[in-house]
Amino acid sequence: MAKTIRLPRITRELVQCQMCGYCIDVCEAHRQTPWESVTPRGKIYYLNQLDKAGFGLVDKIIGRKATISPDFVDAMYKCTGCGNCEEVCHAKIELVKLWEIVRAWLVQEGVAPLPVHKGIAKKIATTGNSFGEPASKRDAWWPADVERAEVPEAILYAGCTGSYRMQHIPAAGATILARAGVKINCLGSEEVCCSSPLLRVGIKDQTMGLAIKTVTKADGIGANDMIMTCSGCYKTISSNIGDYYSKAGQNVYHFTQYVDKLIKEKKLPMNNEFNARVTYHDPCHLGRHSKVYEEPRNVLKKIKGIDFVEMEKNRDHSRCCGAGGGYKSAFNDFAVNIAAERIKDAEDVGADVIATACPFCVLNLKAGAKKAGSKIKVMDISEILLQVTGPKVEAPKEEAKVEAAPAVDAEELAKIKTELEAAKAAADAAQKELADAKAVAEAAKAELEAAKAAADAAQKELADVKADAADAEAAKAEVEDLNSKFKQAEEILAEADAAIEQAEKDVEAAKADAAACKAKAEQFYKDVEALCAEADDVIAAKDKELADKDVAIAEKDKAIAAKDKELADKDVAIAEKDKAIADAKADADQFYKDVEALCAEADDVIAKIEADLAAAKAEAETAKAAAIAAEAAVAAAALEADEFYNEEEDLAIDFDSEEFQWDLTPEGVLRRAAWNKKLRCRRNYGELQIPVAFVKGKVAVYVDVDAPEAKAKLESQGWIVFSYNGLDITDGAKQAVEIRDAVKAQLRKMKKGKKKKK
Repeated sequence: MAKTIRLPRITRELVQCQMCGYCIDVCEAHRQTPWESVTPRGKIYYLNQLDKAGFGLVDKIIGRKATISPDFVDAMYKCTGCGNCEEVCHAKIELVKLWEIVRAWLVQEGVAPLPVHKGIAKKIATTGNSFGEPASKRDAWWPADVERAEVPEAILYAGCTGSYRMQHIPAAGATILARAGVKINCLGSEEVCCSSPLLRVGIKDQTMGLAIKTVTKADGIGANDMIMTCSGCYKTISSNIGDYYSKAGQNVYHFTQYVDKLIKEKKLPMNNEFNARVTYHDPCHLGRHSKVYEEPRNVLKKIKGIDFVEMEKNRDHSRCCGAGGGYKSAFNDFAVNIAAERIKDAEDVGADVIATACPFCVLNLKAGAKKAGSKIKVMDISEILLQVTGPKVEAPKEEAKVEAAPAVDAEELAKIKTELEAAKAAADAAQKELADAKAVAEAAKAELEAAKAAADAAQKELADVKADAADAEAAKAEVEDLNSKFKQAEEILAEADAAIEQAEKDVEAAKADAAACKAKAEQFYKDVEALCAEADDVIAAKDKELADKDVAIAEKDKAIAAKDKELADKDVAIAEKDKAIADAKADADQFYKDVEALCAEADDVIAKIEADLAAAKAEAETAKAAAIAAEAAVAAAALEADEFYNEEEDLAIDFDSEEFQWDLTPEGVLRRAAWNKKLRCRRNYGELQIPVAFVKGKVAVYVDVDAPEAKAKLESQGWIVFSYNGLDITDGAKQAVEIRDAVKAQLRKMKKGKKKKK
C-alpha cells in the first residue's frame, strides 16, 4: 500500500508562484539539463500536483495515493542553490529556503538524499569533516612563522575545504592577519564541519551537535571575532546555526570584510603592486545570500597596479560557479561546465585574473578554466594580498636613457643667432689679419731681392777695379776709395743678410700665426655649422610643436563651440521645463479644488457608511457566533478523521544524546538563554575566575556557588553580582532578562561617567 504524502508547510509559496518563467533563463542547472522539470517553475508545478490543498485533502477525496517520483528527486538535486531564481522572482518567493525545506522533507520521507550525499554525511558523523580526513590534521595548514596567540583577538575558521584541500587559502589569511598585527588562533583539531554541506542537501540531524561543538569551543577561547575564508562557512555560522542551537558569541566576519576594515584603519601594509587586469566573481553564499558585495571589491581597488573590471553578470545577478548545493559532488561534469561559462565571462572583459573569496569557488573555477583551455589565472583574494603585503620587492633598474634635447624658446634662439653672427665677424677679422701678414711678408721679400741685386753690382764693380789697379798706379787712390766703398757695401750686405734673416723669421712666424688662425677659423666654422644644425633641429621641433598646438587649439575651439551649443540646448530645455512646471502647478491648483469638492461628497458618504456599519456590526456578531460553532464542528470532524496537523511534530528536532553531549547544567542553560538575548559572556573570567562574566557590562553570575570574598571584591570594583539557585533555573529566560536589564543599566551608568569626566 502506497504511503500517504504529507507536504511540509509550503502552501503559501506554492500559491505565490504565477508560473511566469522568469526563473528559467537564469537557472544554470537548466542550461546543463534542459528539461522543464529541473527549473524552479517545474518543481513547484510538480509539488502542486502532489497536493493542491497542501495536506492531502484532494488526494483523499478522490481516493488517489500520491507518490514521489525518483525523477522529481533527481530534479530537486539538480540545483546549485545559487538563488538567481529568487533574485528575478516577481512574486518574491524565498526560493533558496523553499528548496532546502523540500529537500529536508524528501530526506524525512526516506527518498533522499542522493548516495554521494549520504557518504558525505557519514564522513562528517565519524570524522567531523566532509572528506573523512583525520581530525589531527585539521590545522596542518597553519603557517610555521605565524604565532598562535593563547588569548587571541580573532579565531580563523578554515572550514573543511580550506583545511584539507585548499590549505594555501587559510594559510595566506593567517599570514595576512599577522602582518596587520592581529592576534589570532584557530580551533585546531577540535574544529568541525560547519554543517553547510548537510543543510544544503536536506540533512538536518547533525547540525545541532556540530553547532554545540563550534560555539562552545569558540566561546571558551575568549576571542572577540571569528573570521572565515570560506563563504559557505560564513553563511552557515553567521545565519543558520542559531536556528538549531545558538549563534556564535563572537562577531562573525568573512575574511574580505575583516581585511576591508583593517585597510580603512590603515593597519595592513600594502608594500607591493599587483600589475594585472582583475575581475571579481561573487560567491553565491557571500553575495546573493549574505549581501556582501562591496567589501571584496573595496579590497581589490585598494591594491596598486590592479586594473579592476566588472563582468556583465555581477553582484546580485552574478553567475554561479556551479559548485554549491551538493551539485558538484553529485554532478561534477555539469558543475565544471558552469564554471567554464563563468571563465568565458571573465575573458570577455579582457581579465588576466578572476579573483573570488571562497576556496570551493576557486577549486571549481580552476577546473572550469582547464576545461575551457583558458590561460586566465584563478585566485582567491587572500593569495593576491599575500603578495602585496609581503616585504617590498625592488623593481629592476632600467638602463639610463639619453635625454632628449630641451626645447629652445624664441629668446634663446635669438641669442644663438647673435653668437653665430659674432663668430662670423671674428672669422672675417682673422682672415683680414692673415691677408695683412701675407702683405708684410711680400714687402720683406722685395727688399731682400733689391739688397741682393745691389751686392752683385758692387762685386762686379770691385772686380773691374782690381783689374785696372795692376795697369794704373794712378788709379790706386781710386781703388782705395773703392775699397772703402766695398767695406761700406760689405757692411750694407751684412745688414741686408741680417734683415733677410729677420724677414725670413718674421715670414715663418707669420706663416705659423696664419696656420694657427686658419686652424682656429676652420674649427670655428665647424662649431658654427654644428650650432646651425642644432638650431635647425630646434627650430624644426619648435615649428612642429607650434603646429600641434594650433591643431589642439582648433580642436578645443571646436569642443567649446559644441559646449556652447549644448548649453544653448539646455537653456531651451530649462525654459520648456519651467513652462511645464507652471502648467503642472495650474493643474495641481485645479486638482486640489476638485479634491475639496470630492471630500465634501465623501463626508456625506462616510456618514451613510457609519450608519450601515453599525447595522453590519450587529450582523457580524451573529455571523461570528455561527462561525465559532462551525469551526468547532470542523475541528471535531478533523480530529475524528485523524487529519489534525500537529505543529509540534513539524518543529521537533531529532537529537541523539549519546552522540552529542549537551551542557544541560543550570549554568549552561543560563548561558544559552543569555546568548539568545544577544549577550556575550565569558567563562572562568579574570583573576577571580568568575563562572559567567558579562565583561562589557560588568555583570558577574554565580550558580550554586558561595564566594562572599570574591563578590565583595567585585562589587567594590563596580560589578553587579547575581547568585542563582540552580533549582530555580528552568529555561533561563527569566534570569537572562534580569541580566540583560542589569547590563544595560551598567552601560548607561558608564556612559554618564565618561561624559562627567569630559
